[in-house]
Amino acid sequence: MLGVAAHAQTGTGEVVGTVIDFKTKNIVFGAQVCIDDNGRLYRTRTGADGRFRIVAVPAGKYSLDVIFQGDTLKGVPVDVP
Repeated sequence: MLGVAAHAQTGTGEVVGTVIDFKTKNIVFGAQVCIDDNGRLYRTRTGADGRFRIVAVPAGKYSLDVIFQGDTLKGVPVDVP
């Protein structure tokens, strides 16, 4: 089961966070992280430290999804000021 801690940095339009496996408490390397803005997809993958950064996201409220090895975490709320 995946977990994510995400937050938007004020005024930058960036969403940053870390993906972990709740069962093992290990960071997750290579997970796909994405935000769908009415058909425009913002996505990235987690690095070796489990962290991710999505840049140039317009202000608004979004749902962030994480996909890794057949496991999907959908609907993590993110507010970009």
